[in-house]
Amino acid sequence: MPLSVHKSGRQSWLFEGEFDGKRDDNRDDFLKSQLRILQNYTVNDYEMVIKNIGIVEDDYIVRLKYRKYQVEPDLNLSIWETINVLSETKVYSQIFERLKQGRAYRQDWLVVMGTFSPLNDGGIFVKELYSIFPNYDAKKTEDNISRYKDKYFPATFEYLYKIYGLEIEGSLDKTDTGYSFLLKKFGRIPKEEVSLINTPRNESELYIEDTLRKEIKYIVDNDEVLNVSIWNNLHDLKKQDVLNLEKIVTRILKGESCENWRPSAVLYERKENETKIRRLVSLNAQDRVLTTHISLLLQSKLKKNWDSFSYNLSFCSRDDIFYNWYSSWSEYLNIIKTFLEVPFMGTYEVFTIDLKGFYDHIDFLAVYNRFEGEFGAEERNLFKFLVDYNDAVMRMLSDGKRKGVPQGPAYARIISEMYLDSIISSVLSKYDRTIYHLYRYVDDIIVFVKPENNSSAMYNSMINDLVSYGLPINDEKSCWYGTIKSLTQEQKREILRKDKFTYDLQDTDYKGYVTLAERRKDIEQYLNSNEFEVSDISLFFSQKTYYEASESYFKRYACKIMESTIGRGSAFKRFYDYLFSHSNELYYALTNDFFGRVPLNSINFGNLLGELYYLIQKHQIGSDELLWVQNMYLNAIDKEQLTEQYRMLVDSLKKIKIKVEEDNANGF
Repeated sequence: MPLSVHKSGRQSWLFEGEFDGKRDDNRDDFLKSQLRILQNYTVNDYEMVIKNIGIVEDDYIVRLKYRKYQVEPDLNLSIWETINVLSETKVYSQIFERLKQGRAYRQDWLVVMGTFSPLNDGGIFVKELYSIFPNYDAKKTEDNISRYKDKYFPATFEYLYKIYGLEIEGSLDKTDTGYSFLLKKFGRIPKEEVSLINTPRNESELYIEDTLRKEIKYIVDNDEVLNVSIWNNLHDLKKQDVLNLEKIVTRILKGESCENWRPSAVLYERKENETKIRRLVSLNAQDRVLTTHISLLLQSKLKKNWDSFSYNLSFCSRDDIFYNWYSSWSEYLNIIKTFLEVPFMGTYEVFTIDLKGFYDHIDFLAVYNRFEGEFGAEERNLFKFLVDYNDAVMRMLSDGKRKGVPQGPAYARIISEMYLDSIISSVLSKYDRTIYHLYRYVDDIIVFVKPENNSSAMYNSMINDLVSYGLPINDEKSCWYGTIKSLTQEQKREILRKDKFTYDLQDTDYKGYVTLAERRKDIEQYLNSNEFEVSDISLFFSQKTYYEASESYFKRYACKIMESTIGRGSAFKRFYDYLFSHSNELYYALTNDFFGRVPLNSINFGNLLGELYYLIQKHQIGSDELLWVQNMYLNAIDKEQLTEQYRMLVDSLKKIKIKVEEDNANGF
């Protein structure tokens, strides 16, 4: 297998002895020779190399290698000592090995960040630790430490080994963290870490407050519309409210009745195309915290993890319920790209399966029955509450029908992932695990099968089995394609969800430095060869996308975006975040009356108002820009056409004033 394939068509590979340019990449003997060379490769000793070539160690490397950092009072360790001690465990050994090779997972960086979060040093230790590894970028590292250093905490070995799919060594204490393990190695007794993962904390007020903080972030990032009333109510929950929720959880764990708890929610209808409308739900403040807390507690007790890129629980985070969707989706696509683009995988066969109306067909009682054998008394009580709660929500939303789960709430996503993962495991139990590779993002499934294993029969069998579980198949998006090498370019685009430009128009580490001229050429080529699709909005206004791409896309399609009745709430959020943060674009849209084209009471309209309110509260919009929006748009809206919810919000936004500080006498 070539070490790399370049745009020019040239390839690089390993050889021994004298160079021989004649080769056939597809021959077995060539591939076996490459594998043999790689297997026999050993890393050169650092000290030996610098000694043999006669150079003096760089002062910076010497400082990092031998400098001691205060880990605890009277305990000073170097970075190398720390790495060596943690590498005695399998999980950290693999993490640091990936870091050394420059191929670390995003999860690796976050685990390391959380491991050393007890150090009250502003992230200095973590920054210098990262700096010894390849691909170190000082600015990115500083930015990430600033963003995440207070948001992640040490995870227990039990949790770490679970999320990495490793078998824990018998010599390790499952409740230890990397940090406590490090201290014990040097004869210290770790102080109690209040934020350990997977430890029973049924009566911990802090844990409920963690869930509240996570829900405040979740409503901004994941709800179809940032409902200002619910967002404010989350912020207004007082200590007594948190204590009351804690008491309710304690009662539920004991199996006591909570019949007086009645769901309260706001319903939104998202128009996905001219014929398809999806109903989405936003729970009220206390319902959100309670149901999410119970779901997280249930998962912590069951110690369940699912083999999926979607909605994986981020137990190490203080702020996030799930891993970032965009990072997870990118990793999902990257794996698919690897199979489609690496030459020797061309003989693999591929098929995709997409479930139709996945959330509508989940039966909570069936989920309960499926897992009942794994439940202890407390797990059974937690799940029974979720069954009753979900039953009440669905009857409220679906004219008395209880089947299905609401789209939007975190608890529904957690249970849905748990259920589908279990079903797929059962469906695949009849196959040898070594003959296939299955990857999933929610109900979007792709399977790569090794040659000569009758993937067509496997495809048909999986479909029949999934249907037997009451999960209908979306025939339009499900397909057996045959071998990878037989795929047309259009079929590859279908499999990749037409998402190629996430590489072409974004900053990625593997591309290296890209000049402004090269950026503009890529942008122009993409815009000229692709028609407007509302689904592209999220990606064009991503933080990773070239600024020039966002700017060009805005100039070309801003009017179409603002008059659209079709599209995801998350896409409109990103667009309006960009619009309100760029004065020139905002003024251009206002003076050309693009705002007047936004359909009133739509998902588009709701996100315009919600994002404006949110940016005001976060002090991320200027006073002049707010005045422009108030005078040129909000004052012109016909309030008689608005629903009560939006009428109240528009009135509030019209009255808000941003205080501008007077310059002081010294001109500052």
